[in-house]
Amino acid sequence: MALSNRVHVLCSQSISGFPYFAVPASDSGMATRFTSMASTAWAEGQPLFIEYDPYADASSFGCAYHDCRRVQSVWLSYKY
Repeated sequence: MALSNRVHVLCSQSISGFPYFAVPASDSGMATRFTSMASTAWAEGQPLFIEYDPYADASSFGCAYHDCRRVQSVWLSYKY
């Protein structure tokens, strides 16, 4: 979902207990890459891997502390 202050995904499987992961819209480069990778993963039925700090507060751009974390890096993994 793209909002005015952030881009976030809702994970269908969350090992950590945080179902939402987001990047601030003000970081346009990261928001674009995150959106592109999340869209690709969804369209191809592939997992999207997200690295994050479980203690980082991302409320400055609208993420709720109890269920959302800021994305540090993101990648796709393909099986060939």
